[in-house]
Amino acid sequence: MRRALTAAALSVICLSSSLATAHSASEVDFLDLSLEQLLMVDISVSSRSSVSLLNAPSVVSVFTAADFRRMGARDLRDVLRRVPGFELGIRSFGYAEFGMRGVITDNSEKVLILLDGLPVNEHLEGSGTIVFADLPLDNIERIEVMRGPGSALYGTNAFVGVISLISRSPGRESLSVTARGGSFGHAEGSVRASGSRGGFRYSGFLHALRSDGDGPRIPVDALQIRNDPPWFAPINAPISLAGSDRGRVDWHRDTWIAQAQMAMGNWSFQALALDARKGPYIGTVFAINENSQAHPQQIQAELAYSWQLTERWTLQPRLHWRRYIADNLWNSFPEGYRIPDSGGGDITYIHGQFDRQGATQQTRGIELKSTAAPRPGHTLVAGVAYEDQLLYDVVNQTNVPGYGPERMVDAGPILLGEPRRSLFTAYVQHQWQALPQLGITSGLRLDRYNDAGTSLTPRFAAVWNASEQLTLKALYGEGFRAPTFAESYLFAYGGFARGNAANTPETIRTSELVAIYRLGQRLLWQGNVYRSRISDLLQLVPTDAGYLEYRNQVDTTVIDGLESELTLHLGERSNAYLNISHERSRNEATGQPLLGMARWRANAGLDFAFSERLNTSINARWLGRRSRAPGDARAPLSSEFALDLALGYAVSPRLDLTFAAHNLLDAEVRFPDISSNIPGDFPMEGRALSVSLVWQH
Repeated sequence: MRRALTAAALSVICLSSSLATAHSASEVDFLDLSLEQLLMVDISVSSRSSVSLLNAPSVVSVFTAADFRRMGARDLRDVLRRVPGFELGIRSFGYAEFGMRGVITDNSEKVLILLDGLPVNEHLEGSGTIVFADLPLDNIERIEVMRGPGSALYGTNAFVGVISLISRSPGRESLSVTARGGSFGHAEGSVRASGSRGGFRYSGFLHALRSDGDGPRIPVDALQIRNDPPWFAPINAPISLAGSDRGRVDWHRDTWIAQAQMAMGNWSFQALALDARKGPYIGTVFAINENSQAHPQQIQAELAYSWQLTERWTLQPRLHWRRYIADNLWNSFPEGYRIPDSGGGDITYIHGQFDRQGATQQTRGIELKSTAAPRPGHTLVAGVAYEDQLLYDVVNQTNVPGYGPERMVDAGPILLGEPRRSLFTAYVQHQWQALPQLGITSGLRLDRYNDAGTSLTPRFAAVWNASEQLTLKALYGEGFRAPTFAESYLFAYGGFARGNAANTPETIRTSELVAIYRLGQRLLWQGNVYRSRISDLLQLVPTDAGYLEYRNQVDTTVIDGLESELTLHLGERSNAYLNISHERSRNEATGQPLLGMARWRANAGLDFAFSERLNTSINARWLGRRSRAPGDARAPLSSEFALDLALGYAVSPRLDLTFAAHNLLDAEVRFPDISSNIPGDFPMEGRALSVSLVWQH
């Protein structure tokens, strides 16, 4: 385990509870607020307008920059682990999986990620985690996580939850430098500057990271156990790297980010460029390799104007543009890989078998949003939008046997044509303070795709402040997830795996009851129960014609869940918290549960200030057992326990030092491989130590 120096990010164990970690301004520490004040902070993710956390028409967890620093968070994943109902996984070729409320998939396409209000999920597979799962937090002011469907506000991908990342605002004169280093050759640094000249406000942010990543060993991979194509275990098992000193996962990262924000008068502009080179973890076909690299890039920009027509009416037009480029080189099989030929012999890939896959996606859109308060107690948010989505420069190549990646040839089409999609959207939401103690929110959104049909998604919420201590919420929301380009236009392996242009969006309907109870100034509890009904799931299934095709399924899956969160104020700048979540799912036709996530999970922790300069944050996280698929003879994946510790010290008013230990006890943490191609499942990161320095002026 190697160490290096690092800067910034120490964060309160931010009350993983949606209520206890909230804060509206990064300069203010939520531990300085009383529990009542915490409930009154403003959030925006639940309504696209400002509303207090207590009266929000949804269930929301909020984390601020002060939280990030206290908990020693390195990136977005470290923060989300504390959210009730959330679970972190890993895909076989290196991308993080985000699971919420019992649902986790390879592409995390059922969770929407926003950066400063702009959706960042790509269109080929629907994922927002390829680029943003390990986003550094040095320029993030606040993270708001809405649990439950959000399509009535945000459209596709807002299926089981929305993660809203809010950057630090430009304007205030400041300069900050962060350096961080730690285990696995991890080294990163960032610089952020902001200021104003007359009416012009600006900020700029630069970040660079390099890390080898943890490299746990894999004892057995698919090359040793799969006799079918493309593995051919009887002839390829001897060349497998699994079980040897070279048989380790590849989690390397080499990333840079540049971000700029500018504002003048009512105009604002923001832009981001990100380039990430990542290891393939285990590999695209579950075979350990050493020479792969995923290379996603993303560039995006937005120009917006805020037009105050009257004291009670604001119009906000905006233009946005995004380009996502994937250029991935996969070392699918190691040196010496062989495939049988038609003559009874075999073909040998002396240097290994390589595949290059890539594509460019471009998104252009325009939106006009109106926010009005026509009468006291009424807020109306409405808007229309149009978006053009294009996928082009699709690459699918393989190497010539006897050569390495220096000699690649076309491997045939992987998508039909160059898919292009247009989307028209209209939405309206009404917030009504019907009585001093009762607020009612209703909303409706229409999304019409030129190729995937129309989705109409409603929402309803009633928030009743029954007493000074008790608040009750009744929530109903629907969500959808439109077919991705792959699910509509895939044509891979000579047509063996296909999309289907007739596919329609997946849908979810969630009903929820929430209670928030305050006992004096020390105790805060929130509990909620919900039921979700998921229909029209898109899955790759065998057909009578002998090929695989993405098709909507006619059956329905029901998820029943509960989340309970407790916060205890122990004294000045000290809190303890506990949250527990549980889901039970079943397919109404087969009786089988959804796979991947644990039924039970819990977080418990303590944020304690020894003095004004020294504080600590401790978090214990526990995952229950995870079940196997029917026919999988392996025992259920056992429960897991991990402990995180952060210690922060204010060296001076301008310099903060943070030591963090993630998975301090080096517990064995694994994510289930439901395909059983890796019998021992996917090992997650072991103990990781880091040191951060943050200098601010």
